[in-house]
Amino acid sequence: MNHRLELPEERLEAEVKSICKRYKIAPETVRDILEQNFSKQPQLVQKILERHNHEDVTRFKEYKQVIKETKKQVYYSLRQYHQDQNQEKQLSTQLKELLKTQASSEQINQAVTELLLTHVSTQERVEYYQAFYEQLFSLIEPPTAVIDIGCGLHPLSYPFNNTKKPISYVAIDKDNTAIEYLKTFSSHKQPEWLMPICADIAQLEWLSYLNAEAKAWDLAFMLKLIPVVHRQNKALLAKLAEVPARQILVTASTEAMTRKENIMRREDKVLREFIRVANKKIRGHFRIANEFGYLLEN
Repeated sequence: MNHRLELPEERLEAEVKSICKRYKIAPETVRDILEQNFSKQPQLVQKILERHNHEDVTRFKEYKQVIKETKKQVYYSLRQYHQDQNQEKQLSTQLKELLKTQASSEQINQAVTELLLTHVSTQERVEYYQAFYEQLFSLIEPPTAVIDIGCGLHPLSYPFNNTKKPISYVAIDKDNTAIEYLKTFSSHKQPEWLMPICADIAQLEWLSYLNAEAKAWDLAFMLKLIPVVHRQNKALLAKLAEVPARQILVTASTEAMTRKENIMRREDKVLREFIRVANKKIRGHFRIANEFGYLLEN
């Protein structure tokens, strides 16, 4: 049974529109999920077809259950950092081959951009990376030593191939998938440039990753990290406050990850609480599109 044709089109469109108004998702994706869920309820579909012209079918218990399940699936799909792991693997393999054959910088940059688009946290930033680094380097001198905590795929965006490249870039995330992709990239660079490490913040000993000759990293990235840790394990904020870094860039989202909801005021409160706990000073304000934050120093 092809429910795209048999379900009342106006009812289907109304539900798609309602869900898309609330969630950050493409209409065609919502429609596919709706049709799949309705297809599991053939008796409900038949009931809708027979009675939708003279009854409010949205009041049917089974109908409400289908909509509830659809919203649940939409929500959890948007919560996944890796949106399409098969595509990620293909792009990672492609990037590895391009680096191995010393392809043009344009080809490599295109492959990197496509890989960044597969991860939720970097996907939102892809269009604004030029502005991101222009603003960052207007606030600080290019750092020699960088640590990126909860990095995801963000290190792929760093301008390693120009004069601003650091001597060392330690990238830490508990997501092994992201770390493996970074290793693909780092294996074709000088080892001291990018060091991907799979580790949980709770288990970290900061000094074990710091160059023996250095007393602190020049810059620590904590991009969209503080609000996540605040929600999941607030006790770890004290550990993040102990990171030996001369400057820290902390950021948060202005909009919810799944819903079209402005959360800037709430997230700013969390960032400022961390700044207080860490006993840091705000050296500069940072803002691109849907992300904001502060450059901190001791």
